[in-house]
Amino acid sequence: MFNGKPLGYRISYGDQGAPVRIKNVSSGTHETTVSGLIFDTSYTFSVAAVSSGGIGPSINQTDRTTQQVPPAPTIISTKPLATEVTIHLTRVKGNYHLSNFCCYFTRQSVSDIHMSSLPSVMICNKTSPVVFSPVEEDATYTYHCVARNTYNASDGNATEQTGFSTTATAPSVAPEGVHPVTSKATSVLVGWQDVDPYELNGILVTYNVICRNSTTQVASINTSASSATVSGLIFNTVYTVSVAAISTGGHGDYSDPKNVTTLQDVPGAPTIISRLLAPTKITVVFDALTGHFTIQSYCCLYKRQTVSGFPSPTNPTITCNTSTTIVLNNLEEDSTYIIVGYANNAAMARSPNTPQLFFNTTTAGPSEPPASVSITDVNRTSLSVVWNEVPLLGRNGPITHYLVKYNSQEQRVEGNQSSAKLENLRANADYNISVSAIGHGGQSGPFSSEEIVKTLEAVPNKPTVKFTSTSTSVRAVVTSESPYWNVLQYCITIQATKRVDGKPIPDDLRQRVKHNCTDHGVSDFDNLEEYIVYNIWTWVQNGRGENSSTQMDGFATKEGVPSRAPSNLAATGETSTSAQLQWSPIPLLDQNGIIRSYHVNVTAIYPVSEVSNQTFLAPALSGTFVGLKPYTMYEVGIAAATNIGRGDISNFTSFQTQQAAPSIGPTVTNTSYLSSTALQLAWRRLTQQDLNGVLVRYDIMIVSPANYSQVFNVTSNETSLTITQLEINTVYNLSVRAVTEAAPGPFGSPVPQRTDESIPGQPTANFSSTSATITGQVWVEQGNFRVSRFCIQATLTLFGTSSQGETRTTCSKMPRITLLGLQDDTAFSLVVFVNNTNGRRSPLSRSYTVRTLETDQQQQQGTSATTTITIGILSSFLVLTVLALIVIIAWKRRNKARYIPRESDSPRIPLASMDKQNTAEIMKGSEPTPQVEKALLTSNDAYGAVILPCSSNPVKMDDGAYETVGLVEESDPVYADVSEMPSNQPKAVVTDEPLGDDIVYETTLGDCIVSEDC
Repeated sequence: MFNGKPLGYRISYGDQGAPVRIKNVSSGTHETTVSGLIFDTSYTFSVAAVSSGGIGPSINQTDRTTQQVPPAPTIISTKPLATEVTIHLTRVKGNYHLSNFCCYFTRQSVSDIHMSSLPSVMICNKTSPVVFSPVEEDATYTYHCVARNTYNASDGNATEQTGFSTTATAPSVAPEGVHPVTSKATSVLVGWQDVDPYELNGILVTYNVICRNSTTQVASINTSASSATVSGLIFNTVYTVSVAAISTGGHGDYSDPKNVTTLQDVPGAPTIISRLLAPTKITVVFDALTGHFTIQSYCCLYKRQTVSGFPSPTNPTITCNTSTTIVLNNLEEDSTYIIVGYANNAAMARSPNTPQLFFNTTTAGPSEPPASVSITDVNRTSLSVVWNEVPLLGRNGPITHYLVKYNSQEQRVEGNQSSAKLENLRANADYNISVSAIGHGGQSGPFSSEEIVKTLEAVPNKPTVKFTSTSTSVRAVVTSESPYWNVLQYCITIQATKRVDGKPIPDDLRQRVKHNCTDHGVSDFDNLEEYIVYNIWTWVQNGRGENSSTQMDGFATKEGVPSRAPSNLAATGETSTSAQLQWSPIPLLDQNGIIRSYHVNVTAIYPVSEVSNQTFLAPALSGTFVGLKPYTMYEVGIAAATNIGRGDISNFTSFQTQQAAPSIGPTVTNTSYLSSTALQLAWRRLTQQDLNGVLVRYDIMIVSPANYSQVFNVTSNETSLTITQLEINTVYNLSVRAVTEAAPGPFGSPVPQRTDESIPGQPTANFSSTSATITGQVWVEQGNFRVSRFCIQATLTLFGTSSQGETRTTCSKMPRITLLGLQDDTAFSLVVFVNNTNGRRSPLSRSYTVRTLETDQQQQQGTSATTTITIGILSSFLVLTVLALIVIIAWKRRNKARYIPRESDSPRIPLASMDKQNTAEIMKGSEPTPQVEKALLTSNDAYGAVILPCSSNPVKMDDGAYETVGLVEESDPVYADVSEMPSNQPKAVVTDEPLGDDIVYETTLGDCIVSEDC
C-alpha cells in the first residue's frame, strides 16, 4: 500500500565496491531494463515504492550479468599426418572467459566429398593446437572450429568450414645430423636425427643408408632406428654415407654425403723366420705380416746377457727397418743376446712382442740343421735320406760333413752330398731319422726334426685259427703274429658239407659260401644252418696287400630248435570233446637236429578264451587232441622240438568241436499267476559256453502236486511261456531245459508257483439285534479259495424317507460279526461280502433291513429268549446226532467212504492216510513263504480237508482272533505242536489227538464241529 498518493518506484543497484545507481519509474510500471552494466558481474537491486508520504521499504534481489560470447578463432595452420592432424588456432582477444577450443571433423565419403558425409567427431582442447587422432589414411575431412566461454557458449561463431586430406606423400626433408658414431677396420656405425613427423608426410617405413667409396656403392642398409652399422668395408679407407627417409608416401631425398674413415687393426706379433750370426753382428729376418693394416716398420729390441745369466743393466737397444730384415751391428764377440721383435702399423699402433730369443755371436759350428729332410725308396731292408743345404744364415762357416742318425745308429757322408742310403734294416720296423751338419771346426750343428718311417713288411706266414660255434653261428679267431709284418686283413671262407649225422645236404646249401675279412682277426658268421659240418679256409694279408698261404680246417654247428614249423596242419572236430589232427614233417634242412616231439597248442576263441596244450612224440604225424569243450571254435598250432627246444609254431588253423547236450538247465527268472487257471514263467538264456551246440527249442516241464507232469515245447527264440487250463489255487513246480541239435540238456531247478484262487461267490447272512448291537452270521458257498475276512456294510436308514445316512463297514476273520454302539430302535440297510487271501472281493449280498430293538422290548423278551435258546440247543443237538448217524452208516456202506469233490474242487484225502492224526491248517491270510523248508505228507493224493476242533488248542492270531481251518497242502511243514511252529511261519500242519480210521472231516471256513462258541 502506498499510504498516500502513489508517485512511482525507485530502483537502486550497484556491484561490489561500486557507487549505487538510482532509476525512477512511474507508478503504473512494474518492470524496467537497466543498461550500461558490465558483463559477467553480480549486481544487487533494491525496489521501493514512492508516495506523497515518502519512500517505503525496499526489497533486495541479486543477479549476475551474462558472459560475452567469444568470436570465432582464426586457423593459423593445419598439419595433417597419415594418422593424425594438428590444427593451430589464434587466441581470441578480449575478456571472454574462454573455456576451450573445439573443432568438428567430418570424414567425406568417396562418392561425393560435398554431398555425402559421415557423422562428425568433436575434439576439444583448452589451448591451441587441437589434435585429432587417429584419422584414416588416404581420406578427406572437412572441419570448423569455435571458441567457447565457461558456459560453453559460442552462439555459432565458428571458423569457415575448410578441409584437408591425409594422403601420404614422400618425406619433404632428408635426415639431418648424419655422423660416424664409431669406426673399426671393416665397419662403421653411422647415426642421424629422426625426421620430424610433420615432415615425413606419412608413416615412417624405414631409413635407407647407402655407403660409397670413391667409385661405387658398397652397401645399402634399411632400418627403422636412427643408427646403422655398415660392415664389409676395407680398413684405412675413406667412404661417404648418405641417409634417406622412406614413408608410406614414398622415398625422400638423401642427406648430403658424409665422409667416414675405417681404422686399421693392431697387427699380431711377427715371427722371426731366420737369423745369420757373425762375430760382431746378427741378421734377423721377420715373416711379413698381413691383415687389416699397413706395416710401417719391423723392430728388434735386444740386450746382451751377462755371464751370470741375467741381462746387463744397460738399457736395451731398438733397431727398426721398413723391410723384414734387420741387421744388429757392433755386437761383442762370443756373447749371448736376448732379442724380441715387434711391428708398427701405419697409425703407429704396436703389435705384441715375439717370444724372447737367445742368439750367440760364435763360430763353433752351424747354428741350424739341414733343411727339408725327407725319406725315399723305402724297402723291407733299406731306404734313402735326402736333404737340402743348411740356410746361409745358419752355417757359420763352410760345411764339411753331414751326419745321418737313425735310431741308435749313425752314418756320415761328405759335405758336398745331399743324400744317404741306409741298408741292412729290419723289415716292418720303425726308424727315427734326423740329419746334422758339421762345420769346419769339426763341431756338428743341431739335428733336424726326426722323420719317422717304417720299412716294408714281409709276406705273412700261414695263420692259425680257433673256433667257437653255436647252433646257428660260429666265431673264428685268426692269429698271425710276427714283428716283420702287419696284418691288414684276416680273411675267412666257410662252406657247408653235410649234416652232423652224415646225411647229405641240398646242393643249394652246399653252394652257399660265406666270406668275411676283418682287421682284428675275429669273424662272426650268423644265420648258419644248425647241425651242419662246415669247412673253413683262412689266410691273412699284410699292409701291402700280400696274402699268406691258406689254412684249411673244419667245424660243426650245434643242434638247435627247428627253424620252421610243421606244415599242412589239418584239424577236424571228431567228437564234442576231441579233435583229430594231421600235419606234414619239417624239411630236413629246417629240422636243425633230430625232431623228438610235436607240441600242439589249442586256443578256444569262442565262446570263451582258453588255452590247452598236448604233446605227441615223433615220428607221429597225427593224433587225437582230447579234453576240449563241446561246440567250441578253436585255433590250433603246432611246433616241433629237438633236444634243445621248440621251434616256431605253425600258422593257426581253426576247427569246431561237435555239439553236445547243454551242461545245465536254464534258470527261471520270473513266475507269476495270470488267473486261477493260468501261470506265466520266464527264463534266462544259456550262455554259449553252457549251451554246447545250436539251440533247437526249450522244453518246459510243469509238475502238479500229485507228481503229474507235462512238457511244453517253445522255439529257440522264446524265453517265456503262458500255461493255461490248470487247477485253481494249486502249486505247480516249473522247470526249463534247453535242447540242442545233439541232445536235450538237464532241467533247471524247479520253481514253485501257485495259481490264483477263485473269487468267492455271493454270500448270505442272517442277523439278530439288540437295542445297541446287530450280530450277523455270514455264509459263502465253498470253492477254490480261502476267505481272509468277512465284512458287513451297514447303512443307516432315515425314518420316513428314502434317504440313507452314514455307512460303515466292519470286517473280521470270523464269520460271526457283531456291530456295536448302535442306536436303539433304528433301521439299518445291511449287505455282506467276503475277501479271499489275494484280496479279491466277492459280489455283494442282497440287502437286508434290520432294526435295533427298543430298550423296553429287549427287557420283556429276556425270559422268553432263555426258553427259546434252551429249546434251540436241544433241537440242534438232536439234528447233529441224526446227521452223524447218517454219515457213519453211509461210510460203513461204502467201505471207508470218501468225500466226493464238488466241481472245481481238488481231490481230498482221508484223514486215516495221514498217520491217523487229526490235522489242521493254520491260516494268517497270506501265501506260504517259499524259503521255509517243507515236509511232505505220506499220501498218494494231493489234498485233505480237515479242521482243528475247538476243544483242542486253537492258534491265536496277531489280531486276537482264532482261526479255523482251510486246506492242507502237500508242501506244508508238519509240526508236533503249535508251540514248535516259528512265529514267521505263514501256515503249517499241527497234530492233535488221533481220530478213527473211518472218519473224514469236511468243512468250509468258519465251521466249528465241536461247539458253536469257538
